[in-house]
Amino acid sequence: NGDVVCSNCKSREESVFEEIRDYLYDNPGTKDTELIEKFDVTRKTITQWIRDGRIELTPESAIKIHCRRCNEPILKGELCEKCQKQKEETFNKLKHSVKKEVMAAAVVARSAPRHENKMRYLGKHSAQS
Repeated sequence: NGDVVCSNCKSREESVFEEIRDYLYDNPGTKDTELIEKFDVTRKTITQWIRDGRIELTPESAIKIHCRRCNEPILKGELCEKCQKQKEETFNKLKHSVKKEVMAAAVVARSAPRHENKMRYLGKHSAQS
């Protein structure tokens, strides 16, 4: 979550994470309420580890998280596969569009008359030759 944590707390958190990860591996049907009680962690922490991809749920898991976009059940991350694909396609279209605009601007800049490309200074009303 971007929180600043001292090294002692970070070590404890990593230790608890490993214990929970191993516990879930051995007990895939465990509910989040059981983890909260047994390991003294928050639901927010468990959810964040799942969203970060540090813990991946199995289809049999009693712990459920949902896609932030369409609310479909997911096993890890922020988005379901469909929404992730749509996000990537939108990003690629935007990236392609921006690239075309940059290229067009470069062509216009290269075709500008040479005298317009002189250095300008703040406070000067006319360009000096």
